[in-house]
Amino acid sequence: MANLGLPVNWLALLMLALILILAVVALWAIFSKASVAESQSISILERNRQLSRQIQVANLDLVQIFNAVHVPLFVVQKTPFSVRSLNSACVEFLGENSEGAAQKKLERLLARDDQTSEELVNLRRLLREGVSSSIDVEDFMLAHSRQSGDASSLAVTVSLKPVRSTFGQGYIISLDDKTGSGDQEKLLREYYQLVDFALTEQKLPEALHAVTQLCQSVTATDASIAISIFDDETDCLHYVVEPEKVSESTLSTINRAKIVFGNGIHATAAVLKKEVFSDFQGPENMATDEMLSALKSSGVTRWTALPILGINDELLGTLDFFHFDHDTDARIDFEKLATPFHLASATIERHQSLQALRENARFEGFLRFFNQQLMTTPHQSDDSTFVDAVSKIISFMQIPAASLRCWMLNEKEDVYRPVGSAAEGPVIVCPMLEGEKVRRWLASDELLVHKSEFEASLEAEYQCLHLSTDHRMARLMELHKDSDQTQQSLTQQFLVFPLSADRTLEGFLVFNPREYRLDRKLNLLSTIAPILASALGRHRLIESLMHKALHDRLTGLFNRNKIEEALQHELERSQRYDNPLSLILFDIDHFKLINDNFGHDVGDRVLTDMSELVRQKLRAADLIGRWGGEEFIIILTETPLDKAIGVANTIRRDVGAYNFGLGESITVSMGVAEHASGDTRDSLIKRADLALYEAKNSGRNNVVPSVNRAFRD
Repeated sequence: MANLGLPVNWLALLMLALILILAVVALWAIFSKASVAESQSISILERNRQLSRQIQVANLDLVQIFNAVHVPLFVVQKTPFSVRSLNSACVEFLGENSEGAAQKKLERLLARDDQTSEELVNLRRLLREGVSSSIDVEDFMLAHSRQSGDASSLAVTVSLKPVRSTFGQGYIISLDDKTGSGDQEKLLREYYQLVDFALTEQKLPEALHAVTQLCQSVTATDASIAISIFDDETDCLHYVVEPEKVSESTLSTINRAKIVFGNGIHATAAVLKKEVFSDFQGPENMATDEMLSALKSSGVTRWTALPILGINDELLGTLDFFHFDHDTDARIDFEKLATPFHLASATIERHQSLQALRENARFEGFLRFFNQQLMTTPHQSDDSTFVDAVSKIISFMQIPAASLRCWMLNEKEDVYRPVGSAAEGPVIVCPMLEGEKVRRWLASDELLVHKSEFEASLEAEYQCLHLSTDHRMARLMELHKDSDQTQQSLTQQFLVFPLSADRTLEGFLVFNPREYRLDRKLNLLSTIAPILASALGRHRLIESLMHKALHDRLTGLFNRNKIEEALQHELERSQRYDNPLSLILFDIDHFKLINDNFGHDVGDRVLTDMSELVRQKLRAADLIGRWGGEEFIIILTETPLDKAIGVANTIRRDVGAYNFGLGESITVSMGVAEHASGDTRDSLIKRADLALYEAKNSGRNNVVPSVNRAFRD
């Protein structure tokens, strides 16, 4: 050792380093074998879960699907050019030891732009030019052997297929040296056709039917194969690909089963998220007695169900095998189902994503339409605009008419009156509610005393309140009087959506939940609530402005402009139908003395009390307005002169008997005129005014009729 020129301690260190390196290599080999063994023991469901996490909906890593096919296969990204991935057969075909080395070799080969190399010259040309459909070309390349390293010339058939994957546009390229079996070539074609069909077919049942056909071919089973889909709205499984040889009555028993353990093999598999098998022989059949009886009557002897899981292990549905012969081997090679499972998962998720996009588009379209309708519909003095709006919400949500009710504020009377609905269904008559009580209850948030954490989170997310059916507000609303008994509410609670705008409670919606999953409906109502509240506030503001424009501020009666307009309308109607029409013009006797002796505030109160007293004596069809100062005008529709005189005398006597709090009675003088042939609005008023003048001159506190003929200037 001294001849080596190294000290003894350095040699010892070198030996120790070699020992450590050998130990690391040995441990690596042990763990590699263990990981290989572990990967080989992974169940079909675990493999499906791993694959599902690696894909995005409707964007498959196609090489992952074809990895089981022993045909050289790789994916090329179009822009920028690169080899994205390749299968193990391609790595072996190129004579490389790793995917990375094989990938670099392919990229160098395909990137050549010279004509000196004849390797894959036709493929390179097609990649430069670009192709829009599948194409096969004859080409040439060098094949390398891993053992000897020798290269041999090889004529190959190159197949290009344009695809759109997670990275964008590209091509799947396969290399066929014509030494593979015809079965492999056929299998590859079948996989191509399946992926094409599953990812492009618009109808989900047809797409999944192709998946069941592939399951049938790869497992060579005699079982009837079906696929069910999980419906999160109803929490049920329903078959979109129904099992053959199973009777309609049996199918109706097992179809749309709730996801509950023991409610069927498929439901149990969905709960456990693992494959479940039953031959109906043991005590734990994991199916109801009704199901077992129906299945046996159809000749089913075994039932195997495997859950189809998506991204994040979300349940998508089940893959079911129904066997009909005890003697047939019911065992299924689940390893062969990896690709069908992967395709089923991706296909269902793709369709669900498309459905979600359609639902979102429908939702947004309805919101735009709903908002536009409320914004552009001409103002109606009645509730017809909001009756139509509530009806549209009910129709869009596809719920019974009794499930959604609306109340809106009547500011003048400070009550919340119900808004009806034109939707089909039984008519629900709802009462009016005192405004102060409603605002106090909603502000106190005492509608549900014992509130769970879930209910609290629901209220926070959707800006609503839970209302217990035994609460006083619910009883006043008469919510228990739900005449739609075909569907019972799932809970003993209602959901209240306050409709507030500018710190004013314009109204509220009351929703009766009748389904298990309410996310979409609650999202719609919480989104529509501020739109509806704004429309109600705008409606109330316009009503207030119109009321101010048409009514006297002090008495609340029609002002002079409005009463003249109403008189013109009634006059034309009287002339059209030849109906009688009378007019009363009256004023308060010695009203100036009341203002002088008691003050203008008392005078204003007398005017207000007088207006209300006279209004109560009139019919609904009659009209009253303030003509000016202490003068008032009454329009009596379809009333001849003699009847009008009787009405005038009744009012005169009631006014004289009324206690206005002045310590003395108040009297009125009245002039009455009936519409005569040739009368205009002004001439009729003129005749009533002359009659009033005559009543004052003849001692006041009396009624004087006009001469029943048109007045001419």
